[in-house]
Amino acid sequence: SKAQCVNRCLSFDGVDDRVLISNGGLGDLFGNSSFAIELWFYSTNTCSPTSSRLLSLASNFYIDVCGTSIILNYPYMLGNPIKTYPSTIVPNTWHLLSIRSNSNGSSISTLIDGAIASIHLVLPPHVGFISSDLIIGGAVNSWMGKIDELKIWSTNNPPVSSHNCPCSGNEPKLLVYIPFDDDFGV
Repeated sequence: SKAQCVNRCLSFDGVDDRVLISNGGLGDLFGNSSFAIELWFYSTNTCSPTSSRLLSLASNFYIDVCGTSIILNYPYMLGNPIKTYPSTIVPNTWHLLSIRSNSNGSSISTLIDGAIASIHLVLPPHVGFISSDLIIGGAVNSWMGKIDELKIWSTNNPPVSSHNCPCSGNEPKLLVYIPFDDDFGV
């Protein structure tokens, strides 16, 4: 897949870069509601010496990229809390990540380029998501690559047209839109 809108973006050097989106203004969106988080990412991580942290909701849920694999960790998933999906990511290529949760908090879906990578049953409600901050990158296993077009929706089924960004910022149920049109590093 190819980002339809990526022109300028934020570059992360893998040292300690991060973007923090505070949950304070979102109420308990990640606690008791359906939601979707979407962003474009471009990984330059080769998995040497370690994976690269793409996104986390506090310490309760995180997504790492390691070479061509995506690693999901959510301690409240039923069964094994850490899942690895090999051969999902093509390095040095733009990918669309979408994390979606149903309204009763019983499942979290992760999609890469529109294809479902995982559906996990969880202990409802989204235990650990309540009052969590969304962090892109971080100080531990910091992200190596680029990020563009972050969107947070108050629905788990955002319009497909939203993938063809940029958004106007006035789309129904769009709560947060950050285009990351910096064209420099963080």
